[in-house]
Amino acid sequence: MLSEIAARLKAECAGLHEVQGLAALSQLRGDPPAHLIPAAYVVLLDETPESNSTTGAVLQLVRLRFGVVLFVSSGADDMGGEAVGTLTAVRRQELSALLGWTPTGAEEGMTFGGGELMAVAAGTLRWMDVFETTTVYRS
Repeated sequence: MLSEIAARLKAECAGLHEVQGLAALSQLRGDPPAHLIPAAYVVLLDETPESNSTTGAVLQLVRLRFGVVLFVSSGADDMGGEAVGTLTAVRRQELSALLGWTPTGAEEGMTFGGGELMAVAAGTLRWMDVFETTTVYRS
């Protein structure tokens, strides 16, 4: 499902120069190269199962939470206006691409689970949006 989410972001978000997954994010030494920003990295955050709903077999509804870690240039503006403007534009595209969309294997469309500032480093702002959906695990 992660690669499908990344492919959807690549196809639907013209403002992103790079869309990758956890492996690429874990290899970063700091921020992505400037020519790849704005960038997004898709990661699975957690899975929360409900109780098994059958006897003798397993049928569990599982809530999946995904993070989209966004990197945007913080710009030269001391007040952060440039970074906020870029982040807002990228997030609009991201939300439009993912909200309500149902990835393969999901039981329902993606919903928004929140967003938060992760860090502001030399030249880069990092933000993570969380999206949720459900799937079913069966034996």
